[in-house]
Amino acid sequence: MKKKKNERSKISTFFITLLILLLIAGAGVGGYFAYEHYQDQQKQINQLEKQVDQQNKTKTDKSTSTKKETQQEESSSSKNEESISSDNTTNSDESDSSQNTTDDSSSNENTNSDSTTETE
Repeated sequence: MKKKKNERSKISTFFITLLILLLIAGAGVGGYFAYEHYQDQQKQINQLEKQVDQQNKTKTDKSTSTKKETQQEESSSSKNEESISSDNTTNSDESDSSQNTTDDSSSNENTNSDSTTETE
């Protein structure tokens, strides 16, 4: 009977050892696939981040160019306003100079009349 106890323990030991090895192998294979899955997710996340960055850069470039265009339009509008206002200033200057000429003439007449009075 002693032989049967030893045989059972050898068979039991063999199956327990086999079971432990299978569990270790299963954990290794599972870990490998889990790692691969994790790496794939990281790649997808990185690709999405790049796409978002490119879209933000494109939007920023568009908004920057739109701002530049708006500034150029505003500056051209202000230049047009300045030229119109300078035309108005020139016209008013011409009016002022014509009034000054008239004022000078009347002042000359006054001086002439004063000198005539002094000579008498």
